[in-house]
Amino acid sequence: AQRDALANVGGAWGSLSRPNEAPALPALVRAVIRRRHGHAHDVVRAGDLAIDLRRFRVNRHMKAMPLLRSEYGVLATLALHDGRVVTYERLVLGALAASPLASLPLLKTTVHTLRRKLRAIGETSVEIHTWQRQGYSLSAGSPSRRAKHSTGR
Repeated sequence: AQRDALANVGGAWGSLSRPNEAPALPALVRAVIRRRHGHAHDVVRAGDLAIDLRRFRVNRHMKAMPLLRSEYGVLATLALHDGRVVTYERLVLGALAASPLASLPLLKTTVHTLRRKLRAIGETSVEIHTWQRQGYSLSAGSPSRRAKHSTGR
């Protein structure tokens, strides 16, 4: 029955009616978050990146991109917001919440490292933009288009 409950979470809103169904909670939370941002599947695409929300992995052309948990959290959050600005506060409280050192300086360091890792994997269509005193956004245009736009705003 528990296996059936976990399988149903992917395709239905689902609910938890008993405390012994607690193992289904993480799957339910992931499903609700995906749907809230308009994604019905476990993998979100951002340009040439595939962000697996269930396995906490990022791939580019079927090759894994090694990321720390905080880096993955920031990248996944930005990708789920599909080009919209995500505030510093939302990223610190959401994507970095697992870190006991969650703060704006940690967020800025994490974004800096993410940008470096994105450059290290070669020409990619994904870029993180800074919106001064607001937050960050992720663009997933073509690599040739990226060269014409600034990453700082």
